[in-house]
Amino acid sequence: MGMVMCLRLASPADVDRLKGAPDEIYDFVNDESAYKSGESLDFDKEWHAVHFLLTQSGGATDDALSLLIGNNSEIGPDHGYGPAWLISAEKLAAFHDALARVSNTTLAESYDSAAMVADDVYIADVLHEEGEEALGFLLAHVDRLREFSARGKAVGSAVFGLLT
Repeated sequence: MGMVMCLRLASPADVDRLKGAPDEIYDFVNDESAYKSGESLDFDKEWHAVHFLLTQSGGATDDALSLLIGNNSEIGPDHGYGPAWLISAEKLAAFHDALARVSNTTLAESYDSAAMVADDVYIADVLHEEGEEALGFLLAHVDRLREFSARGKAVGSAVFGLLT
């Protein structure tokens, strides 16, 4: 058990519907067919480390890469670690554009697991012990996030996120 982050692309119609029925957001985000189709993304417990890799911060920043931990609108009931949040289509598009300008090589050069531990990043101690193997795992999450954000930007999707 632990804190697991999931994201799901949402059309404008989905956003309108779920704002009116926030109790349905959990099931919307965790829909099995959405995972299979690529409309949902599960970071498991590595979400905080991915955020740190992208922003070099354990918390929200003003940088466009601060998508996983950002200043987003909270909506609905608490799902264990707070309510769901809504990331606007504009913010997702800005994130995608910013991520497109950052290579995995650049991210790898900035990887510092000791800094993650010092900044109290969730599961950083485990990643630090894994060494360079952890970096490859985090970069695979970044690649999946690149695909997810490209797909969302292409159709003007917003994103619902949950930490459970």
